[in-house]
Amino acid sequence: MTREPARWRDKWRAYRILVDGVQVGKVRRGESTTVTLTPGTHHVRLRIDWCTSPEVSVDITAGEQSELECGPARSELGNARQMREAPDTYLWLRPAAV
Repeated sequence: MTREPARWRDKWRAYRILVDGVQVGKVRRGESTTVTLTPGTHHVRLRIDWCTSPEVSVDITAGEQSELECGPARSELGNARQMREAPDTYLWLRPAAV
């Protein structure tokens, strides 16, 4: 998983990586993190405080890699409103562009 480096929002804070509801790692601004998963379908989500990303399903086969990228969903000016009204879309998470 790779987190975009450009935005100031959450600059000093790590996003927790949840796979099937269990925290398996963290990713900081501009960093990449690798998580080893067993073959099968897994549900991935990011969390920071009470805010999350939408859940993404990944299907893993033996020896395969699946790359995801993430970042904050809005600009710094939209933080408070989004945290209050749509905390489950505070972050974005998607398959990496190939």
